Amino acid sequence: MIAADRTIALGPALRTLLYLDAHILLNRMRTAARNPLRLILWLLFLLVIVSSLQARTMMNDAIRSRPGPVSGPGPFPMFFDPMPWLRVAATFLPGVVLVAFGVFAIASCRQPLPAFRSAADARFLCGSALPPRLVVLWLVVRVILSLSWRIPLMLYFFIVILPATLGVSGSSGVGALFALLLLTTTAALNLPIFISRQRRFGPNPALVGWLLVLTGLASVLVVFVALTPGAPSLFFTLHSLATSLPPGSWLVAAFTGDGLGLIGLAALAAGSLTLTWLVAGDVYPELWAASARVIVLRRAMRRRGPFMTRGDQRRLLSEAGIAEPGRHQRPMAAASSRGRWVPFGAWTILWKEWLTTRRVAGGLRMPAIVLVLAVILGAGIGAMTRSGVQAAAFLLGPLAYAAVFFSLFTAYRLSGDLRKPIWWLSASSLRTRLAVLLIARSLRIAIPITAGLLTASLVGGSVAFVYVGAPIAVAALWAINGMGVATYAIIPGSSDMRGPGGCLRVVALFIMVIPIGIAAIVGGIAAQSGVGSLVAALVTALAEGWLLIVFAASQLDGNGLAFAQAERR
Repeated sequence: MIAADRTIALGPALRTLLYLDAHILLNRMRTAARNPLRLILWLLFLLVIVSSLQARTMMNDAIRSRPGPVSGPGPFPMFFDPMPWLRVAATFLPGVVLVAFGVFAIASCRQPLPAFRSAADARFLCGSALPPRLVVLWLVVRVILSLSWRIPLMLYFFIVILPATLGVSGSSGVGALFALLLLTTTAALNLPIFISRQRRFGPNPALVGWLLVLTGLASVLVVFVALTPGAPSLFFTLHSLATSLPPGSWLVAAFTGDGLGLIGLAALAAGSLTLTWLVAGDVYPELWAASARVIVLRRAMRRRGPFMTRGDQRRLLSEAGIAEPGRHQRPMAAASSRGRWVPFGAWTILWKEWLTTRRVAGGLRMPAIVLVLAVILGAGIGAMTRSGVQAAAFLLGPLAYAAVFFSLFTAYRLSGDLRKPIWWLSASSLRTRLAVLLIARSLRIAIPITAGLLTASLVGGSVAFVYVGAPIAVAALWAINGMGVATYAIIPGSSDMRGPGGCLRVVALFIMVIPIGIAAIVGGIAAQSGVGSLVAALVTALAEGWLLIVFAASQLDGNGLAFAQAERR
């Protein structure tokens, strides 16, 4: 703790922090500029974003100039007008936001978000004469900005993409962006929750978090039952209460242009920052201990890959002189496989991925949660199918879009395998090993998706979900993962994968859809049935994924260490 008479004024301290972060950003830009390929790719990425602004503006004008649904066709003549379904989705949002807040409160009890970037950063800031409250609040602002690293992407989406897609005005897009930024600012509550749990004062935040989760789930259940035909009158009575729960109701109001919603979100954000300021006077010890643990594990992940067992984490922290908080020695989640049958050749990678999934921190907990959520969503889609196809598309369409969008802009990592000599000593070809690795990573998502579609088929009474949706999901995941490893072979940097790498994958996705569409048309004509069209499209998608693997193997073969080092830049 710095003595009060040693701290400098807030103005010079704020200028110092701005100077530090500005030079960190400048050094990152200089690092990218030293690599001409990275610089060219980022310039192309920005050029694509800027060039699409005019096209999106023209599309906005064309959509708004069309007659309304009363005098003519609406802005979606090829499909259905999504506005009624968006209003239905807005009724679920208060419950979903409460569930997210509850999970956030539970997670905040274990880890503070405003951690220092490096050990040097922590030593400088903790030992300086900068006011501790300002330093901690600055760390919180860093986290909020990193959570919305996508501020330019959010601007682009809410002001350009969303108005063109849904016919929403640009001012509504700006209001939606501002509302989400205010809601993101409530992440400042993480530090008060963490300090309250560490120092054991006040009510247990985890219990409050579980109460929020249960309340949010009850709200979602009430809204869902109230929308089904023949629902009991009690659920209609509770429907208005379930849809008015803050802060989700404030977010919905802000989306519709209601200033009171923005005022409520602004008050919540200001209260979060104020509470953080009040508790930030003496939190350096907790932040230092948590940051040191994060820094050690982050360095190990860069060297060895993201998958580490609890034993590896304990050993690394012990070597660094850091005790893992609240942890006792536990047996491994998965026993050794000595004497058991293990697949040979490239299929050993599939066994290794399974064993790693069981042994990492958390084990099978997260896959089990994802599987349960997929089954619940599948049951909801199946129940809505009984009300019509459009009702099922209300859930299925956005979920598919979110899965594809997330896959396109997720960094792909291979350095953990490329750095290991045993990876290159295998008798199997590199193409085969990459194919098995993609199968293993595709199964992580394909299994819960298939379980959800199977549940939708059982509840909805239609086998089309599992017979048609499951093969499409598996083929799409295979092709998207193949696209990811091919993009990695061109742009291995993890930060580049989220910028120009994501843009490159979007362009590649549209290019890949063309032969799939042609194959579907040819297969449908040849077989005179939709089955032939589906089979032809699936075979083409699988073939495209294999060709992308062949391309990636040709680039990675003999250059594994160079790609592993480039991934860290």
